[in-house]
Amino acid sequence: MRTLFFILIFLSSLVFSKMIYYQDNTSPTIVLRFQFFTGSQDDPPSKKGLANLVANLIVEGGTKKLTYSEVQKRLWPLASSIDVVVDKSSTTFIGEVHKDNFDKFYNIFKDLLLNPRFDKEDFSRVQRKIINYLENDLKSANDESLGKEVLQWLIYKGTPFEHPVIGLKEDLEKINLIDVQAFYNEMYKFSNLKIGIGGPILEKKAKEIENDFAKLKVNVFSVQKNISPKKPEGINFFLIKKDSISSAISIGFPIDINRSNPDFIPLMVATSYFGEHRTFNGILMNKMREQRGLNYGDYAYAEHFLQDGGSTFAIPNIPRSSQYFSIWIRPVANENALFSIKMAIYELKKLIEKGIDEKGFQETVSFLRGYSKLWVQTLSRRLGYLMDSSTYGYSDFIQEIDKRLRNLKLEEVNDVVKKYLNWKDLYVVIVTPEPEKIKGILELQVPTPIIYQTSKTPCEILEEDKIYESFELKPAKIEILKAEELFLK
Repeated sequence: MRTLFFILIFLSSLVFSKMIYYQDNTSPTIVLRFQFFTGSQDDPPSKKGLANLVANLIVEGGTKKLTYSEVQKRLWPLASSIDVVVDKSSTTFIGEVHKDNFDKFYNIFKDLLLNPRFDKEDFSRVQRKIINYLENDLKSANDESLGKEVLQWLIYKGTPFEHPVIGLKEDLEKINLIDVQAFYNEMYKFSNLKIGIGGPILEKKAKEIENDFAKLKVNVFSVQKNISPKKPEGINFFLIKKDSISSAISIGFPIDINRSNPDFIPLMVATSYFGEHRTFNGILMNKMREQRGLNYGDYAYAEHFLQDGGSTFAIPNIPRSSQYFSIWIRPVANENALFSIKMAIYELKKLIEKGIDEKGFQETVSFLRGYSKLWVQTLSRRLGYLMDSSTYGYSDFIQEIDKRLRNLKLEEVNDVVKKYLNWKDLYVVIVTPEPEKIKGILELQVPTPIIYQTSKTPCEILEEDKIYESFELKPAKIEILKAEELFLK
C-alpha cells in the first residue's frame, strides 16, 4: 500500500506541480533544477548505464548550434555552473548563475536540454570517462563506494534498481549513439519533467521558461516502478576480495517506508540518535570513533544517502519509492573488522530491544530541529527540498519536520524502531584483502577482540569490549567475491 500511495503522490506532483517557483530577491544568483523522472531503472536490457551516459553527454556535450568547446567558452565568462545528478528514478540538471548573466546562461542551458548535439567525439569521450571511473575508481580505488554499491546490488537484486546507476562495463561498451538518441526521445518528455526555479526572478519569466520546455513532447511518463526487494534471511556476509590496507564495511536491509510515510520522521529521529552522518550526535560515532579510535566515522541512514560535495548534508532530488536502512563503517584496520561489525550490530540490537531513553530522545529532537534547517541554507538546496517535498506529498518537508518534532513522543520513536528495523536479517559487505581469514573466523564462532594501538584505554571501555567481541553472529551465508569481477555484465 505504501508503494501505491507514493506512486499516486508522484503522479499528482507531476500533473499539478510542474513547476516549483521560489522567489528570493535577496539572492545574487538564480538557480534552475530540472528534474526528469527517469533514471537507471529505465535502462534497457543489455544497456545498463544508458540513462547515466545520456545525462552526462548532455552536460558534457554541445548543442545543435554549438560544439562542446564553444559551449564552454561561452559559459566560462559567466562564472556559472551546470551539473547533473543521476539516480535510480530521476535525473536532475542543476544550473546556477549570477542574476546579471541569467539570460545568456539560460539560452545555453535551454539548448543543451532541448537540442543536445550528441556528437560522436563527445560520446566517445564521455563513454570512456564513465568506463574508466567504473574500472579504475569505483572498483580499484574507492573501497567505501564499492561496498555501498554491492550492498544496493544485494538489496535490489532482481529489480530495476539492481545495477549501479553508472552501469555495467560490457553493457556500456555496447551502447552507441543510436541508443542515446532513442533513450532521449523516449524519456525526456515534458510529462516526465518537474521544473524548479529559484532566486530574484519574476514569476512571469519563470512561466516563460516553463513554456519553453512545454515544447518537449508529452507522452506516457515513466512512473516510479513498483520495486519490491526481497529481504535477507539471516545474516548474509559478502566478502569482496581486494588489495587494501584496511576493511570498508556496509550493512543494510530494505525497509518498507520512505518520506511519504508518517512514520518516516520518527524513524529519522532514531537514525540520527544512532548514527547521524558526520556528526558526533550518534551512538556509533561516539562509541566507535570517539571512545575507541576505530576509524574516521560510523553512520546510519533511513534512506539512500549521497553526500553533497564537501558538506555533511544529503544531495536533494534523489527520490525513491523503495528505500533501505544502512550502516556505514568507514575503513578499519583489518584485524578489527569483525569486532567493528559485531559492535555495530550489537548496538542496533540494543536500540531495537531497549529503545532510546528520554535524555537521548530530547537531545536528538533538539539537535534535529536546528540541524534540519541547515539542510536548506543555500538557494539551490532550498529549491531542491521544495521539489522533493512536492514529490513526497508535502508543501514543505523541512517545516513538516519541525512541526512533527515539536509534538513527537518518545514512545512513537521506539515503536517505529521496532516496526521497521531488525538485527537478525542483514546483508554485511566487507571490502577486504583477507576474505578467507574472515570467513574462517566467522565459521569458528570465536571471540574477535579489538586490537588497540595504545595501552591507556579506560577499564569501563575494556569491560564493554568483552561484550562486543563475544557477541554471536551466526552467518546464514558467507560468499567471497573478487572486486575485479563485479559489475561486468
